[in-house]
Amino acid sequence: MLMRSKIIQCAYVVNDLENACARYNRLLGVGPFLLMPHVQIVSAWHEGAAIDLDISLAFAQAGDIQVEFIQQHTEGPSAFRDMYPPGSEGFHHAAVICDDYDDDVRALELQGTRIAMQLMTAQGMRVSFADTRDTLGHMVELYESNPGLEALYELVRETARNWDGRDLLRPLG
Repeated sequence: MLMRSKIIQCAYVVNDLENACARYNRLLGVGPFLLMPHVQIVSAWHEGAAIDLDISLAFAQAGDIQVEFIQQHTEGPSAFRDMYPPGSEGFHHAAVICDDYDDDVRALELQGTRIAMQLMTAQGMRVSFADTRDTLGHMVELYESNPGLEALYELVRETARNWDGRDLLRPLG
């Protein structure tokens, strides 16, 4: 059985991070959102070709699930643009942390699932976006297990637990 890990995040492509955070908070009361502008990505590949990718992120906790908003600043191709061209937005992916990243990516490929995009973060973490739209209606993000990632998830959970309703938007780091 592939990916026994639970879904830990639901992510949306948005046109404007701050506006999306405010809308989500008004509708569902979720907050605060931790903002990570212009994420440092060492390398990114889409469909096997190197790409220039500039994204900003916002994270909040909604019960047991983390919510992520992604705003792509570059016009070029990406797994985000595969689903949402500039000016459109919506649900993009569910994320899991892999027990064995290489085995999970390989198993998906052997099942015929296309890996739409792969990233390497400045912290050395690998991330893949599996195009599962035909079977699930959205993509699946595979995270390589990493202490920095675990710390980020814990920080988002802890910030939500102690939130007093003020300061909806907070810079991360």
